[in-house]
Amino acid sequence: MMKRLKMNAGSALAVFLLFSVMFSACKGTQYTPANLPEKQLLFGEGGGFTGDFTEYLLLENGQLFVQKRFNGEQMEIASTKKSKAKAMFKQAAALLTDSAAINYPGNMYYFLQLKDNGSDVRLTWGAPGYEVNEPVKLLYDQLKTLTPAAESK
Repeated sequence: MMKRLKMNAGSALAVFLLFSVMFSACKGTQYTPANLPEKQLLFGEGGGFTGDFTEYLLLENGQLFVQKRFNGEQMEIASTKKSKAKAMFKQAAALLTDSAAINYPGNMYYFLQLKDNGSDVRLTWGAPGYEVNEPVKLLYDQLKTLTPAAESK
C-alpha cells in the first residue's frame, strides 16, 4: 500500500518557492541597448526624400530592438521564440558571407547585416535594375514579419 504524503501549507509554499526560483534561473540573459552581445542580426529600410531609416536588431535569444533615425533611440520591442530567432541566424550565416556582401542602395533601400565575432557582413539593395537573390529576399521578408508594423497590416 502506498502512503499518502501529507503536506501542510508551509511545506507547500516552500516547495512552490523552490520551483519558482529554479525556473526563473533557467530564463536566458535579457539584454538592453547598453549591453548587447556581439552576435546580432540587423535588418531594415531607409532612404527617400527625408533620408529616414528604420533598423531592427534581432538577438539569438529572440529579443528585438528598433532604432529610427530621427529620434536615434534604440528600444526593445516585441520578441520572438528563441528557436525561431536561432533558425533565422542560421539562415543568415549561410547567406551573409564575406563574398556575398553587396552595396547597391537606391533612393529607397533595404538591408540585412550579420555581426558575429568581429565579422560584419552587410547586404544593401534597392538600386533600379538590381535585384537581390531570392533566398536573401525571403529571409528579409521573414524578419519583417517579426516587427510590430507587420502585425498591424
